[in-house]
Amino acid sequence: MRKATLRVVVVATVLAAARPSPAAEPTPEEIAAARTLFDAGAQAYAAERYVDAVKSFESAKRLAPKPQIVFSLAQAERKLGTKTSDVRTLSSALDHFKEYLERVPKGGRRADAEEAKLELEGKLKALGPATVAAPTSREEKKKPRVTVISATPGARVSFDGGEPQELPLFVDLDPGPHQVRVFAEGFFDEVSPVSGDVLVDVPLNVSLREKPARLDVRVSAPGDLYVDGRLVATTPAAPIEVAPGVHVVSVSVNGKRAWSQEITFVRDRPVRLEPRLERSDQRLASYVVLGGGGLVTVVGVVAGLGALAEEGRAKDILDKQSRENISEDERERYNAAVDRRDAARVLSIVTLSAGGALLAGGALLWMLDKPSVAVVPPRAPDQRPPPKPASLELTASPVVGPGTWGGALVGRF
Repeated sequence: MRKATLRVVVVATVLAAARPSPAAEPTPEEIAAARTLFDAGAQAYAAERYVDAVKSFESAKRLAPKPQIVFSLAQAERKLGTKTSDVRTLSSALDHFKEYLERVPKGGRRADAEEAKLELEGKLKALGPATVAAPTSREEKKKPRVTVISATPGARVSFDGGEPQELPLFVDLDPGPHQVRVFAEGFFDEVSPVSGDVLVDVPLNVSLREKPARLDVRVSAPGDLYVDGRLVATTPAAPIEVAPGVHVVSVSVNGKRAWSQEITFVRDRPVRLEPRLERSDQRLASYVVLGGGGLVTVVGVVAGLGALAEEGRAKDILDKQSRENISEDERERYNAAVDRRDAARVLSIVTLSAGGALLAGGALLWMLDKPSVAVVPPRAPDQRPPPKPASLELTASPVVGPGTWGGALVGRF
């Protein structure tokens, strides 16, 4: 009884050990690296650099062994093997097409994979087992590798200070430190150190930061400078930096009409503006009101001086009356002087008050004559959902069929 039990336990243990463990899901870092390697492989494939494409797809497959990557690797190996007549590469392509068909029981790229599988089987059968495989770069001693891509338009790359090269860049690293510099006109350079001391492929997807444009506004009078309705400087001002793109530049100077213009700024390019500022209607109105207030005030002062003069004449007659009798004519002149004095006083008070009010109003119009600049509402933020870090979707890859010389190079993560 004990022996039978022991045999059951041993068999169960062997079966458990033989059962393959489920593959671990790629980490977000592995997904990002696989994305870079896949994109680099697609670019290399489009440029008919099949050795680099195979290496990139192999590295992407190690990080994220998805069926779509397997299909892309098989296509690149098929192209490379056909070009070099390398039996080993063609056999590897066949194995990867078979793997794809096993992992994708329906749908996907099964029709293309089936067609390529039949073609490769026929080609390998025709070559025969005696065919000697030509050596390929894949048989070289393994070295760490740096792969560099960039979505920046016009970007180029320099490795260890060497001559500029087109992207993507694939370099096998010798031991020691190295330096990768990606650059493009109108962008800041990006320098990335890499090491050849660790046997790990280094994928670099470099996004360059745009250089700002420079705005130089020449206005002699003190005022405010706005970009998209936001105050950025006071004039006269030194040149300022502006992000590339379309912006509305406005200048506001007291006593002048607000000046605005929509300008397209190009990265790392200067823009010089000398706006012609026209006098504002409010400033013209302030001059009219101030002039009217000054004129009315002058009338009030003249009327006040006239009242003082009449007051003097009436006082002279009163002084004479205190010393002696005055005639009827002098009495009438006294009454007339008093009447004129009172009228002049009223006129002076009224005109001086009105003149003061006009001067104060004109001064306010002059001081408050600052044109307003409309604030441009901010652009709506990008509402696209962030990528899911736990999944990888590579829904397209190079397309190669019998007699076909094109390809579909679309990746999605």
